[in-house]
Amino acid sequence: MRRLRLALEEDIERPGGSPQQRLAAAWTRIAELRLPRKAVPQVVLQEIEDMVIIWDRYGRGGIVRAAAALSDEAVEKEVERIRWMLTTTEYAAATGPAEPVVPTE
Repeated sequence: MRRLRLALEEDIERPGGSPQQRLAAAWTRIAELRLPRKAVPQVVLQEIEDMVIIWDRYGRGGIVRAAAALSDEAVEKEVERIRWMLTTTEYAAATGPAEPVVPTE
């Protein structure tokens, strides 16, 4: 999680480019994640699903096109949503049980 947070913060805070371009870079990183569904809180998975639905509405190049359509204020709200998702997942990982609740193979 630490490396993911650092990478996303780098995407978001990178100098140069517009806020929309930086958000598109962060969104692309999230889209490429292969998260173990059991390790991520359901509320975060739902947020990611909501993002995917928005991206899909824009068709090919949806992430970049969706980000480009946002105002600077809307971009900042999305950045805060990304940070909230990271914090929520980090908290769940830190406070969850050390062993799996349900034995798996």
